Amino acid sequence: MERDGVGDPVAARLTGGSFTNLGGQFRFDIGGLDTGGFTIEATTNLTQWDTIHADTVPNTNFNDPDSTLLPNRVYRVTVP
Repeated sequence: MERDGVGDPVAARLTGGSFTNLGGQFRFDIGGLDTGGFTIEATTNLTQWDTIHADTVPNTNFNDPDSTLLPNRVYRVTVP
C-alpha cells in the first residue's frame, strides 16, 4: 500500500468523470497517487467487482469502452 510522507495510506480517488465525444464513453482520472500502480474495478450490482484495468502512474486517465453497454456501472480504484 502506498503511504504519504507521515506513513498514512494514500487516498486514491476517481476525479473528472465525464462522457467523451468518442461515442459517449465514460472517462475519468485517478487522483491522489504520485507513484506506483493502481487497479480500476467495476460493478453493476455493488456485490461482484471485476478488474477492468490496471496501470501505473503517470497513466492515470481511463476511458471505459463498455460504458455505453453498461450504463449503471459503478467504479472504484484500488492500490496495492
